[in-house]
Amino acid sequence: MLTLRPAFDEPDRARLIRRISHYEPPAPRKLDRRVPRDLETVVLKAIAKEPKKRYQTAEDLAEDLRRFLADRPILARRTSWREHAWRWVHRNPGWAGDRGHRARTLAGHGVWRDRVEPPLAKSA
Repeated sequence: MLTLRPAFDEPDRARLIRRISHYEPPAPRKLDRRVPRDLETVVLKAIAKEPKKRYQTAEDLAEDLRRFLADRPILARRTSWREHAWRWVHRNPGWAGDRGHRARTLAGHGVWRDRVEPPLAKSA
């Protein structure tokens, strides 16, 4: 009950069984936009109609859920390098902030040096 409502809201049992067997459930984010995209991906893979599209073992599902809880990329989908970087910075804010500060300092020093110090080639 991730969305706090059933995937198929059907009072008639026969129609409910038909809907479950023939239709894909709605994506959790369509029912509740607050559901994180990665969690939605894990859930949809776990309940996929085709067995080949599901997790092959309970351990595979558990691993993706652990990754989701640790804010690490899940295995159910590939993530871009930007998302990998964002998640890494989110998990390591102190280290990332320190490195970002150093990079800005070095870049600023290079700009300052180029503007203040005359180039060596022109002085000869």
